[in-house]
Amino acid sequence: MYTTPINPLVPIKEMKLEQDSYYALIVYKAVREIKVNLIGGDYNYEEIGIKDKKAILINEIYNGFLRDEFSRDVGRGTEYLYRVSEIIAKSYFDLPPRYIQDAWAYSSVQDKSMYNVCFRPDIAKEALELRGAIIAKNSESDRIKAFAIAHGFDNKGIAVFHKIGSEIQKKYFPEIE
Repeated sequence: MYTTPINPLVPIKEMKLEQDSYYALIVYKAVREIKVNLIGGDYNYEEIGIKDKKAILINEIYNGFLRDEFSRDVGRGTEYLYRVSEIIAKSYFDLPPRYIQDAWAYSSVQDKSMYNVCFRPDIAKEALELRGAIIAKNSESDRIKAFAIAHGFDNKGIAVFHKIGSEIQKKYFPEIE
């Protein structure tokens, strides 16, 4: 399961939605501490006590490759090219689940300063709580234009929708105006 913490505009941009199309932005809350293995992240070598210039150079070469590989935009119809990233993550960055690692993080394709976080499905179910979904329309602005929210399910398992301004919306999505 792929998530983007902090900035909900990142996954919207990554989906490359058509103008004026509708989407559901699904919102989760972490119910426990999440242990993330960062692939291609930035290091403060001084802070972690690494001073050897050759070691830093070699690490930066590897790290630059990983950052580029995980954050490259492959274009529509060629998403299968992301399999290389998946193989690298699972072959070299797959630490014992739950004990050391819950998820992988890597730079966003659309915003290199933000990160995507990828969970194994079973760990996502344990570590994240579904808060609901925001039903919105894609616009040119960097604003989410919400039309409704979904929160909870009826006795048949169908999502229950609520209007913007409803008490449920104010309680669970107070950031929506």
